[in-house]
Amino acid sequence: MVSGAHLADICLIYSSTDLLLAEKLVKLLKQSWTVWWDDDAAGRFQNVIPPEIKKAKCVLPIWSGAAKSSDRVYSELEIADKVGAVLIPARIEECEAPDYHAEWSSVDLIGWNGEVDHAGFRQLLRKISNVVAPRNPPERTSRLENGKVRLPVLFHSTSSHETRLDPFEAVKLLTLFGAGASAPEEETGCQTILVSAYDLVDKNCPRSKDKGELRKLRRWIEKFSKRGGFVMVDSGNYEAVRLDNNTWCRSDYYEALSSIPHDWVLSFDYSEPTAHEPPRRRGPLITAAKIISQLKLDQKLTPAPIIPIVHSPKADGGYGHNLDGLPKIVRKIAEELQPPMIALPERELGPGIFECATTVRKIRQELQNLAFYQPIHILGTGNPRSIVVYTAAGADSFDGLEWCRYVVNGADRTLHHTQHFDFFEYQNRLADSMITQDAMDDPDIGISGKVGLHNLDFYASFLATLRRRVDERKLHVFAEKTLGRGDMDQLEPSIPWLFDE
Repeated sequence: MVSGAHLADICLIYSSTDLLLAEKLVKLLKQSWTVWWDDDAAGRFQNVIPPEIKKAKCVLPIWSGAAKSSDRVYSELEIADKVGAVLIPARIEECEAPDYHAEWSSVDLIGWNGEVDHAGFRQLLRKISNVVAPRNPPERTSRLENGKVRLPVLFHSTSSHETRLDPFEAVKLLTLFGAGASAPEEETGCQTILVSAYDLVDKNCPRSKDKGELRKLRRWIEKFSKRGGFVMVDSGNYEAVRLDNNTWCRSDYYEALSSIPHDWVLSFDYSEPTAHEPPRRRGPLITAAKIISQLKLDQKLTPAPIIPIVHSPKADGGYGHNLDGLPKIVRKIAEELQPPMIALPERELGPGIFECATTVRKIRQELQNLAFYQPIHILGTGNPRSIVVYTAAGADSFDGLEWCRYVVNGADRTLHHTQHFDFFEYQNRLADSMITQDAMDDPDIGISGKVGLHNLDFYASFLATLRRRVDERKLHVFAEKTLGRGDMDQLEPSIPWLFDE
């Protein structure tokens, strides 16, 4: 509560009809600022509310049909006008602003129900932070897209390049596993998928002689989506680079996006200029501006949110990467775009996992200066041990091909060649998923399918426990179980701040 003797950051003006929404707004805003609203008032209206409006650093009126017809709202707006207060209106209904206030640019909170990742709410936070800096860092977010995406999350990747399952087989397996899960979506861990745009166009179909293969892949992606799965599409540049395909371009990317349902899209990568380019073409702000410009081109291709990919600048001499300016690049992109996530390739964060984790922590610390929580996605790591370390450092989301390249030993969470599945097949008899259990005795399911189901069952349990430990602020306990005491003895002296929970 802010008393009359203190200076509030924000003063809320609203109609009593909108009380429930105002309560949700105040609860979230108080995480970063001091907020005064009439629920804090004690005494007569004319003695309490006018002084608070005069002293507030900004005034947040809620525009609604009820507010437009409220004499009290008009009285409070008159006071704000007289003292020249900064107004940041939030519109919660399709309605006109109260008289004489239409010139104030409003934030759209129509349909908002308290979601922290709502685009209008994030814009509101940014506008407020331009007037008054947040007093507290934003709290870690556990859900995105109205609860559809539970953090931390792993997007199970599919690819036609160097995997045990081609894209069609992988998507089919993920769909069947998810459909057979008895636990809620956030516990299954397999309802998020990353498909490559490269595998969705005719000229790159893995089995070019089979013209129906691509149609089958698209149909199974549609099934996955209809059953509640969340689809993210990669740019296709990973496969194009690995296969030395210089013909891959943005028009191919567009063809892929137009062919399947999708929820998020990774941007068509902009690679940072090398150290050989003149200084005027380098620097965090210049790099961020170029990434933002490229992303806006991608946004013309789809109504789905675009996830920017931020490549680390090349180091002088061409070996490794210059990571000094990376946190500022990521923050600038977050400020300008407020995307659901910002993606960073793991291979460009440092030469080893300790250095990579340190880079992630520096980026997270820079992002904590924002008024909203900005999730971080790490590209190309599905290793469970890495996921735990990067989650502790401040990352929230991951994608990787490990689930369809290797076999996981669920006992110690290590990855092995699929030929070693014989050692771990007994674990499938104890799997949570009946589909995984039944697959062991199904002669029509080959070794790659059995390994894939084994891995999916492991990741479902792994992610559920990881999320619970993050919520409980007991990630250190889970890390020790995942990594083992020996590896923790190596990790803790190198990055002692990692588990400051």
